[in-house]
Amino acid sequence: MAAVWYALESIDDKPIIWVAGIADKGNDYSMKMDLEKERVKIIICLGVDNLKIRQTFAAHVDMILNTTSASDAVNAAYKSANARCHLLY
Repeated sequence: MAAVWYALESIDDKPIIWVAGIADKGNDYSMKMDLEKERVKIIICLGVDNLKIRQTFAAHVDMILNTTSASDAVNAAYKSANARCHLLY
């Protein structure tokens, strides 16, 4: 999780689309809540075990999408993005 936090922090102040997931590894997402609330606008969940991500961030981001493959995640991110967003994998 530290790697995600540093990646989020290193991006300038444009909104972020975060492609996250695959499987819950017991991560504590609370350490990143302030950063996500300010920066992440869309979370694209990849995989099947993303309930914790959805529950943690549902009230703080504009949209959460589910995808089942990397290709679907990239396509969803592309369709959701605009010139004002960064894409974080």
